[in-house]
Amino acid sequence: MPHPLPGPAWTIREEIEAAKQEALHLIPLAHDDLASLYAARELFAEAVQGDIAYTPDEVIAFLHLQLHEWWARLEGPIAAGKEFTVV
Repeated sequence: MPHPLPGPAWTIREEIEAAKQEALHLIPLAHDDLASLYAARELFAEAVQGDIAYTPDEVIAFLHLQLHEWWARLEGPIAAGKEFTVV
């Protein structure tokens, strides 16, 4: 069953709702979205640690291209007042 964010019993519900009116945007993530972002973070961490044959700058350039849909999604307007739930 889906759960609204913030949850009705959350003690900081009012603060979150107020922040959503100001500037806070909650962006729902599908499992594939989350996996892509975690994979990108892991790839960058491996470059920083020297565990792969690419520099952090090369990985950033690669990820910028691979995650171009994310950049477009975050740069564009976020639907105001759009509620979402977590399953």
